[in-house]
Amino acid sequence: MKKFIIILTFLFSGIVINQANAQVGGGLVFGGDWYQWYNNPTVDGETALTSSGNTILNVAIGPKIWFGGEKFALSLEGHINWGVTTFDINDYKGMGSMAFPLIAKFNFGSLSSFSKNEDDKKGFYIGGGIQYTRTELYGLTADYIDNTTRSFFRTWIGEIGYGSRSDGTVTTSFVRFGVGDDNALTLNVGFLISFNFKEFIKNFDFDNDGDGGNEQIQSFF
Repeated sequence: MKKFIIILTFLFSGIVINQANAQVGGGLVFGGDWYQWYNNPTVDGETALTSSGNTILNVAIGPKIWFGGEKFALSLEGHINWGVTTFDINDYKGMGSMAFPLIAKFNFGSLSSFSKNEDDKKGFYIGGGIQYTRTELYGLTADYIDNTTRSFFRTWIGEIGYGSRSDGTVTTSFVRFGVGDDNALTLNVGFLISFNFKEFIKNFDFDNDGDGGNEQIQSFF
């Protein structure tokens, strides 16, 4: 998995570098999961169920950078994903989860965030990387605190997404799946909104009378 990600990164980085008028942008990504499910690594001698899930109160936020052109861009992002109410419905041991996905994405079409084609605002991406996850974040209950291990575990992740662009923002729905050692698994299904600050600011018309700027702000909200 690691070798596959490295090969893809070099391959698509070459495509980006060869693009004419390559651009660089930085920004912010935020969103959340509609559903998340985590399976902790199996530990010898421990009998507690290893999985936890959540469908509400999941939030994600972090930095993002893009490098590319109108049709294709490589992006790198690392965000915090906090599952406020994650728990194991079959074997309650505690609550909460925290995940840190670090992802390289190959963005096609308007998801490059640099596109100026008003007739085509759709696109998709594929990506991969690594994620560190922990469940029972708020502490194990008394029945499990002495006989259950809960620490950050690693999974290698793949992610696909589809969405659209509008005035420097990119909105996507995604599925992210990860596999790690000792039966560790992660699944996140949700949405992300990415702001390319450079492109976002370009779309505001700060003219002298202020009318253009007001129209841009009103159209955004």
